[in-house]
Amino acid sequence: RCKRDASDESTFCWQHVGHVKADAQPQAVTPTATSDVRWRTITKVVDGDTVILDGDERVRLIGIDSPEIHDGAKLDADAKRTARDKETIKELGAHASTFTTKLCEARKVWLEFDLTVKDQYGRTLAYLHLEDGRIVNLEILKAGFANAYTSFPFKYMEEYRAAEKEAKAAYRGLWGPEPGKKSRHND
Repeated sequence: RCKRDASDESTFCWQHVGHVKADAQPQAVTPTATSDVRWRTITKVVDGDTVILDGDERVRLIGIDSPEIHDGAKLDADAKRTARDKETIKELGAHASTFTTKLCEARKVWLEFDLTVKDQYGRTLAYLHLEDGRIVNLEILKAGFANAYTSFPFKYMEEYRAAEKEAKAAYRGLWGPEPGKKSRHND
């Protein structure tokens, strides 16, 4: 069930909040003609997991983490964690950003929130639902352009882990050949 927060005109959807069983299959929360959903427009894709909406609202996509495209501590951490050089990570980040741009820039979305609405940087944390019912966050994972970000619990965690595992197994996106190589699995 969705409810409106009068302070910021956003719609909070708490369906499936809490622990998700491994065998559970969360269903997309689809707005109806009578629902209280506020449609927004994505005006810019910042990178593979962050967008800007109309009104200059910066939104970090819940449950995913794409490679960094800018120099900084996050890029250093990505390089250490993945044992890849920084230029490769930035190139993979650029591919993730391009995918996200093609998927959703200039499109209408509605926001679904989880337990935390803002992060430490003041960005809104949300799942973005496209008009056709797909969830942007999940589509990026399915295409292999992000990792499931499971450092903090979220309602679709098991579904997102499964989508990442499937993308890896199919060598999609980040899991495919590295830039300049023919095959990732023939290294």
